[in-house]
Amino acid sequence: MSDERKLSLYFIRHCLPADQEAGYSGEPNPPLGIVGQEQAKHVAEQIASWGVDELVSSSMRRALQTAEPIYARLGIDWHVWPALSETSRRSWPALRLAGTCSAFDYSAISERERAGYPSIADTHPHARLSQPFEPVDRWVYHDETREQSYDRGRKILKALIGRQPAGKHRKVAIVGHAAFGSVLLSLLSGAPPCDHNRFHFAHGAIARADIARDSEAGCREAAICFSNYVQHLPTEWITEGYNY
Repeated sequence: MSDERKLSLYFIRHCLPADQEAGYSGEPNPPLGIVGQEQAKHVAEQIASWGVDELVSSSMRRALQTAEPIYARLGIDWHVWPALSETSRRSWPALRLAGTCSAFDYSAISERERAGYPSIADTHPHARLSQPFEPVDRWVYHDETREQSYDRGRKILKALIGRQPAGKHRKVAIVGHAAFGSVLLSLLSGAPPCDHNRFHFAHGAIARADIARDSEAGCREAAICFSNYVQHLPTEWITEGYNY
C-alpha cells in the first residue's frame, strides 16, 4: 500500500464518562469522569506521537472532552460531526421484530435532555460543527435499526475517503463510540452486519485502519492494522465499560 495514496484512520473510543463512576446524578449526555479525564491525556500523547493531520469527533460530551486534549496538543483542524454519535445496538433485535425505526433530532428532545447538549460554539469555539451528509440538527440516534446504523457508517466512510487528497498520506483521528466504532471497522473489514460488537473498544482504546485509494479508478483497499490498543494507558486506568 503506497504511502502516497494512503489514508490512515485512528478510531478512538471516548474515555470513561462520569455516569459510569459512583455517585453521578447529572443529565443525559454525561461529561468525562475523573478517571476519563486522565485517560484522555494519555490518549492525546499517544496520538501526538503518531502524528495526525485532522481531528473529527462525535458531538456527544464524552467524545468532545476526549478530543479536546488532542486538539490542545496538536492544534490541528477539529471537525465535530453529530453523525458520529453512538447507535443503540442493544435495541436492534427488538426494533427488527417490531418493524419500526426512527431517529430523534435535536429539536425534538426534551428540555432536560436539551440542557445536556450545549452549543458547540460556546463550549468548544475552536471546533467546527458540521455534518457530512445530512442536516446538522440530528444529534441523537436512539431507535436506529442495524441497517440504518450500517448505512450511516457507509456514508461517513465515503465522506472521509472522499476528502483524501491525491498524492498525500493523510492521518485522521476519529473520536467516537464503542458500538458505532465496531460498525465502522466491520464495514472496512468487509464483514457482514451483526448485532454484537465485532470489534471491542475499552475506554480510550484506539484502532487503526489504512485505506489506499486509486486516484485514477477510485478503488480502495482497506486493512485493519490493530484494534483495542491500550498500551498508552496505565494498567489501573484501563476500563472496559459497557461497550454498548
